[in-house]
Amino acid sequence: MRNHMGQCAKSPVPCPSNCARSIPREKISNHTTNDCPLSLISCPYEQIGCKRKVQRREMKSHLESDVKPHLDLACVKLETRTFIWKIEHFSEVLRQAKAGEKNRIESIPFYTDRTESYGYKLRVWIYPNDDRGKVNTHLSVYIVVMEGEYDAILPWPFKKKVNFTLIDQQEDPVERENVTIHLMAGNHPKNFARPRKNDTSIGCGFSEFVTHDKLHSRRYIVDDTLFLQVEVGPSSS
Repeated sequence: MRNHMGQCAKSPVPCPSNCARSIPREKISNHTTNDCPLSLISCPYEQIGCKRKVQRREMKSHLESDVKPHLDLACVKLETRTFIWKIEHFSEVLRQAKAGEKNRIESIPFYTDRTESYGYKLRVWIYPNDDRGKVNTHLSVYIVVMEGEYDAILPWPFKKKVNFTLIDQQEDPVERENVTIHLMAGNHPKNFARPRKNDTSIGCGFSEFVTHDKLHSRRYIVDDTLFLQVEVGPSSS
């Protein structure tokens, strides 16, 4: 009987977070995930940048006391425009780069404004096998400004903050180890001058964004596809 009680799914056991409640063993996971007042949970504003984790019983207090920080995060989020580049058949892309057949691939153009009819017109370049002074072990990434329809009324040079993120395709977002790097375009004014007709700016980026070894170390490539997210935020200076 004692052995049975030690394994029985219906047997009450104390909450692992010590909330003073006893719960049937089979419902412990549900209790800690959805009910326990002592469980640490993420702020509901996590998606806009709040990284706080507090006990469930303290969440109301957190939301009431952090109204301004949450509003500030929301304002920044509204100023961010996000572009995700889905790169398929990557093994062939890398093969061509290593063979010198096609050193660079380019994303479709996108605008920094959500309406896609106003703002800076941008494009991402990737060198899958960067060989400029390196030993062909890295994937590099760059952002360039293209000639756009509204350039005449935009401030120049382009000074936005740009975040490049290689997305880890783990199914559980908590287990993802994305690779992110930040570019402060305002620190490179000559690289982001207004492009002239049928031209692009020099652009700027990172020749050592991620190594080939790391690229294949986790689920950055799944079904021969990788995802690169580019976030363009407020001005960096």
